[in-house]
Amino acid sequence: MLNVFRFLVFRGAVVLLWGTLVSCSNSSHYFNGIYDLEYAQNQVVAVGYHSQGGNLQGLIYSSSDGQAWKRFLWPKTTELTNLCFAQNTFIATGSKGMVLTSSDGLNWIEQKMETEGILMGAAYGNGIFVLVGAEANPSKALVFTGNHPNKCKEVKTDIPSSIERVVFGKGVFVAATKNSFYLSTDGLIWQEQKPGVRKWQGQDLLFAQDKFFAIDRERTILSSSDGKTWEKTKVSRGISLSMLDYQRGNLIAYGTSSGIKSEPVAFLSSDGKEWQKTDPLLYPPRAVFNGEKYLTLINKIVWSSSDGENWVTNSIE
Repeated sequence: MLNVFRFLVFRGAVVLLWGTLVSCSNSSHYFNGIYDLEYAQNQVVAVGYHSQGGNLQGLIYSSSDGQAWKRFLWPKTTELTNLCFAQNTFIATGSKGMVLTSSDGLNWIEQKMETEGILMGAAYGNGIFVLVGAEANPSKALVFTGNHPNKCKEVKTDIPSSIERVVFGKGVFVAATKNSFYLSTDGLIWQEQKPGVRKWQGQDLLFAQDKFFAIDRERTILSSSDGKTWEKTKVSRGISLSMLDYQRGNLIAYGTSSGIKSEPVAFLSSDGKEWQKTDPLLYPPRAVFNGEKYLTLINKIVWSSSDGENWVTNSIE
């Protein structure tokens, strides 16, 4: 799952390793990479990329029950990197400036922003949508804002490098680059806020439990109530963190162990302060609850559980 953008590389590494935890009979000569997943409008929707014969296309899977899945491919983009649900709309963003929107997770409207760069995140708040990412060459920040994701216009900013994640909470947008955070209330004016960590290498950003959380590659977890002042904690040595999630009232930080044989690891916290290592098989990434069971999609494998603890895996084919 190689990608020129570091954020997707490390998120992808976790997903690849998770894919090795299960074995399903499969003779197809293609690969699915799933980056993000949401549940809304009675649909589980996942986005990522489809690779076959060296060709990459944007990928969407939708399912109402976790058993029958509909697949959508977008050849105009090589990958869909992020999915969010806001204002009764699914918003999928990806490479080549692609934005796809849907009110039901099944019928999608395509809109290309005025860029060949990659859009890696979207958020809604204060009556506006904010889409973020990076220009393809040279690598610089991309910010689009508007009152509808299909009608966003580019905003010129002083942010010097690619924006890899954006979230909204407590009346403010917080955007993350590799080395810093940027705050805005309107998506137009952005103020830098240093993380206060030496050699910070940001990997993911999340708003949950009325707080902002961020992780870096070197096992550091930050938390903030306002996006300005950050508290720091660290997990075990020899861990590279790459993904944050919120499931069943708990925060989960995912990563990989270092060494000759790298394996998926997960750390669990109920308050964002104390983190305990947990069995990663209990918390597959991006799992959602559809009213009957927990579901997630990793590569071509569907994980399902009625209680969130005992998981069954099946091939999507």
